[in-house]
Amino acid sequence: MNPIFTLIFIAFTSYSFPQNGYLKKKELFLGADSIEGKRIIAGMYLVSTDSLTLQMDLTILDNWMQKDSITEFLTLDQSSTRQPLFMISHPSDTLPAYRYVNEHGFEIYLAKEHCFESYNQYGVKNNASCQFTLAQVYLPEYKKFYVHSLPLMYYK
Repeated sequence: MNPIFTLIFIAFTSYSFPQNGYLKKKELFLGADSIEGKRIIAGMYLVSTDSLTLQMDLTILDNWMQKDSITEFLTLDQSSTRQPLFMISHPSDTLPAYRYVNEHGFEIYLAKEHCFESYNQYGVKNNASCQFTLAQVYLPEYKKFYVHSLPLMYYK
């Protein structure tokens, strides 16, 4: 492999993924909605296992009774880091998202980070703070036995 190409790839990977779609700690997302006549509550912990993979621990409640508990590993669809190909529909906006998938048919859309800048008392810029705000989980066909979609989940 060409050493210049290798260096460019390493630089691109270290720049793009730790700041784009990479969770630095375990993050909690929660959502509730009335879907198909049922009160569905979904809670999900997400944590990065590396710069391209997430572990999802998902719990689904149907009318306050636990319906399912799922742990899956999902891989970043790298095309979602370059262009706004995948979107999350939010009541007030449509947000670009990172897409994570796995071979079992699970799919997560994670709204791209919102970054906030702050300044100290002398007007010097502090480090930007970035956080994820929304997540949408799409279930594989074999898991759609009680609802076809899960509620939009908000970062907690």
